[in-house]
Amino acid sequence: MKPPIFITGMPRSGTTWLGKIFLSSGEFNEKSEPFNPVVKNWHYKVTGWYDYIENRSASLERALGLRTDLKWFWTEINYNSANGLRYALGNVKLMLFSKRILLKDPIGFFNADFFYRNYEMLPVIIIKHPASIVCSAQRVGWKFRMSHLVENKNLMQGLESLGLDLDRWKTNYQKYDSDVEEICEIWNFFIHVIEKWAEVYKNWGFIKLEDLIMDPINMTENLFLKTGLEFTHRTLAYLNETMNNNVVISENDRRAHIRNRNSKFDINSWKNRLSSSEIDDIRKTTFDFGKNLYPEFYQV
Repeated sequence: MKPPIFITGMPRSGTTWLGKIFLSSGEFNEKSEPFNPVVKNWHYKVTGWYDYIENRSASLERALGLRTDLKWFWTEINYNSANGLRYALGNVKLMLFSKRILLKDPIGFFNADFFYRNYEMLPVIIIKHPASIVCSAQRVGWKFRMSHLVENKNLMQGLESLGLDLDRWKTNYQKYDSDVEEICEIWNFFIHVIEKWAEVYKNWGFIKLEDLIMDPINMTENLFLKTGLEFTHRTLAYLNETMNNNVVISENDRRAHIRNRNSKFDINSWKNRLSSSEIDDIRKTTFDFGKNLYPEFYQV
C-alpha cells in the first residue's frame, strides 16, 4: 500500500490549498490539523503549540487515522452526538476502500521526520515568501509568538539533537522590536529546519507556493509523480476552478481560508499593502535564510 502523505509548512503558507489539491485526486482520507490546540481532538491530547512527539502511541495512531480499533470507533461515534455513527461509518468505508491517509497540519510541522521514520509518512512541505507571510498574518490578525517555540523544551532539544544551531532564537526571542521582526524570525526558524531536512531527506517534497501558483499544472504533476499519484482530469478541474477567477482579497478581509481568489495577484499583494520600511525590515531580518530561496527580493 502506498504511504500516507503529510502536508505541512509554516502557518499562512498555503497548506490548506495544497492539501485540497491532493484531495482532488480522490485517493485520500483527510486528517486535518489534529495537533492544533484550538481544535478539539478526541483521540490525542495536545498540550500546546507545536507539540514535539518523541514516542509512538495508540492514541497518536488513532488521531492520524492509522489505528481503527474499537476505541477509535467508539470515539468517532461520540465525536458528534447527532451524526457520530454516520461519521464513523464513513471513515470505516474510506479505510475499507484503501484510501491513503492525508495529514494536513502546519502545527505538526516539526514532527515531519518522526512521522516519516515511524510511519513511512511522506512529507510535502510548502514554503512562502517572508513578505507574503507577514502580509497574510497582518490581514488575519495572527499573533503567534516565538516564545511558543523557544520555550518548548522538548521541541528545542529534539531539534538540537539533529545538529541544528538555535542560539540565534534562544538568545534574542524576547528582544524583538516589532511584530514584523518577530514573524520574520519565526520564518527564519522554519526555513532553518527545512534546510536541514532537505539535506537529509532527498525523497521528501519541497515546493514554494509562488512556483505552484505561477505554474500549477506542471508543479502539481511533479509533486504527484514524487508521491505516487496520477494527475487526472479531477485535479486539473480543481486547479482551474481555484485559479481562474478575478476575486481579489481585501486587506480588511479577516477570513483565514478563501477558496477562490486571484492567486497570482495575491502572492504579490504585499508590495502594495506593506510599507517601504516594513519591506526593508523584512529584507534585513530574513536575508541570511531567504537569499537563496528568493534572491530577487534581496538584490536591491
